[in-house]
Amino acid sequence: LVQQVANYINSNMSEVENQEKLLELSLAGAQSLLKPHRVLLQEAVVLEGKKKVHIWLFNDILVQIPDNLSKHKENLNKPEYQWPLHLIWLGDTSVKKTQATWSVTGPTKTYTFTCLIDEATQWVNKITTAIKQHLEYLSVTQDVELEQEKNAAMTFENP
Repeated sequence: LVQQVANYINSNMSEVENQEKLLELSLAGAQSLLKPHRVLLQEAVVLEGKKKVHIWLFNDILVQIPDNLSKHKENLNKPEYQWPLHLIWLGDTSVKKTQATWSVTGPTKTYTFTCLIDEATQWVNKITTAIKQHLEYLSVTQDVELEQEKNAAMTFENP
């Protein structure tokens, strides 16, 4: 029971910390990231070849930007760095000794990231879960909107 309480407290603390990070990003210039429904799930700097890439996983988008450009938070507002989760695909993961590589393809590019095995596993699992939840959310909200349009019974004769 004590362990369950500790786990619950830890998960709530990390959620609060992630919301604080999101607010800090917004206040530092990345205003477009702050949305009422948006939740920061994970953040890291990973390697793509020899280049560092800063990535943020939210419940609805993946933000990826070269680390040198991430220093200026207003760069995070640019659409080319914000990929909606329903437009990304996870590629293969491979393991070599203590390192793992995993790839993600978005609307404008494919990245192949390298990090520690545990970190790669965590990223792939979190992205997979976030994509599934996002697609479920979209199917519910879009289905409701379509149903409302059908119920409106709008025709040329009855606008």
